[in-house]
Amino acid sequence: MLKRRLQLWPTRVSAIALVGLSGFMTGCANVTPPGTLADANYAPTTALNESSSSSDSAKEPPFFGDRYFNFYSGNGTGQSITIELDGATTVEQHGTESSSVLYRGQFSNPLILEDGERLRIEGNTISKISEDGDVISGCNGEDEPCESELYEATASPPILDGLYVMGGTDQGLEVFGDQYRYYDEMGEKEWNPLVELTYIQQGVISDGENYWCLPRPDEAGVCTENGWRSVEESLSEQGN
Repeated sequence: MLKRRLQLWPTRVSAIALVGLSGFMTGCANVTPPGTLADANYAPTTALNESSSSSDSAKEPPFFGDRYFNFYSGNGTGQSITIELDGATTVEQHGTESSSVLYRGQFSNPLILEDGERLRIEGNTISKISEDGDVISGCNGEDEPCESELYEATASPPILDGLYVMGGTDQGLEVFGDQYRYYDEMGEKEWNPLVELTYIQQGVISDGENYWCLPRPDEAGVCTENGWRSVEESLSEQGN
């Protein structure tokens, strides 16, 4: 009996060894070598994630609150964009007498206004663009791009470059960069630091004695604290 058990023992050991080896080989067969189907499936997923991230960035607002801009550097041509926390966005045009809504809806970049105009925000700059994405020219000069800095109302807005006048006289005030100078029929005066001037509103500044405005094109008038006024408007306000 003992002899028979000893004869069976090697057979059982061999069977156990074969079962273990079979399981080990099966486990190895399930390991996917590098560079095979697993990697091939991973690459499209990564590309999809990058595409999704790019799409999300176009919809993500660059700021919340109010920002102001002016493509034409004139009086009564300023605009504003307001973005709420939920992405609700409003673009307005601010004239000398009243304001009008140009867009109201969810934020996108670019924003497509009611008249089809496209506005794109990049960093602290807003631009008018074509359907192809190119920046349009001609807003403030034939070859000048239609771009403007975005600024907050709580911050000191930039005093726009240009030729400011009081109206009714030959005197003028030129602003260029961080300096300004007076001019009249006798010629130009010396440059002075721009910090001496006070910003009143878009296109209106004060030198402490007089108000100076960027005038409306081809329209005679006078500069007031409230902006440029035609002769008729000025007489009407005086009458009231």
